Amino acid sequence: MVAALVLPVSPAGVIRAMLGWDVGALTLLALTWHFILRSPPERTRYAAAAEDPGRAAVGASVLVSSVVSLIAAAWVIDGAQRLSPVAPGVPITFAVVAVVGGWFLTHTTYALRYAHLSSSGGDQEAGPDGGLEFPGDTSPAALDFAYFAFVLGMTFQVSDVAVSSPVIRRVALWHGLTAFWFNVAPSWPSP
Repeated sequence: MVAALVLPVSPAGVIRAMLGWDVGALTLLALTWHFILRSPPERTRYAAAAEDPGRAAVGASVLVSSVVSLIAAAWVIDGAQRLSPVAPGVPITFAVVAVVGGWFLTHTTYALRYAHLSSSGGDQEAGPDGGLEFPGDTSPAALDFAYFAFVLGMTFQVSDVAVSSPVIRRVALWHGLTAFWFNVAPSWPSP
């Protein structure tokens, strides 16, 4: 949001806010993916099992923000010529980055949630595998949880990972519904 505040006053407020969202989402994604790509199973398990009381609030705010960005992007694309008569491609670019960034942020947030649920031991019915049974004999790394989350987000189903935890199944249900919204909403015709 700082980026939206330091820009000149000439762009419309929605475009400035969308640029702020874009910068914030891309920064958060860069930091999170730096962790995901560099975390072996031991580091993943330690970081994911750490107590984080604000995790639910952060996850909810990311999802709500992502949905709001999707709606705002549709509004910006619909009125791009009016919002920036000289360069209508600028607000459209910001809108596309907002939608794609929101999509990546949503599934990345779910990946971290699955890692936490699988590593925290909070589900007594999960069994020794933590509720997600990945193929092979090695413990899952952060990238494995990202794989699970993004496959579910793109296909609305799990692939080769078995879900043995009722808690994780419920989260996967909400994840599938959220993914459906993100995958279908951009194709709705504008009024």
